[in-house]
Amino acid sequence: MAWAEQLLGELGRRANLSLNISAQGTCSLTFGNEELFFEIRDELLFIMADLGSSHGMDTMFRELLEGCNLGAYSAFGSIGIDEVRHEFVMTRVLSAQVDYEDFEQLLSLFVRTVRQWKSKLEKYTLELEAVEQPKGQEYYNSILP
Repeated sequence: MAWAEQLLGELGRRANLSLNISAQGTCSLTFGNEELFFEIRDELLFIMADLGSSHGMDTMFRELLEGCNLGAYSAFGSIGIDEVRHEFVMTRVLSAQVDYEDFEQLLSLFVRTVRQWKSKLEKYTLELEAVEQPKGQEYYNSILP
């Protein structure tokens, strides 16, 4: 998988980082607070990022599915749930060689989109927590024996 290794190598060089690809074809890189995971497998380059916990987020499913429709709000990738870790994950798969400048633009869009989804999920989580907290007299009644 020479082309994918070359893209990741160039990314490491331009970021002045040593990007070590494991024997399994994986590596990761952090952009600000966003960690991207790369995996080279079966002539494909997978780019993945965690968006946040899927616990209690059933009402977000529709918005997430709408975001995946034709890649509209998923950086032309997909959003799914890692059932083991209970995390929303955004993925983009490259199946053919692209030049480095296009790859860099693709990564920039991917990171911006990850940030947007993380922000939405965090806001939604805060709204859920606010709704679940008893207020005023309800709160006092809830703590009294």
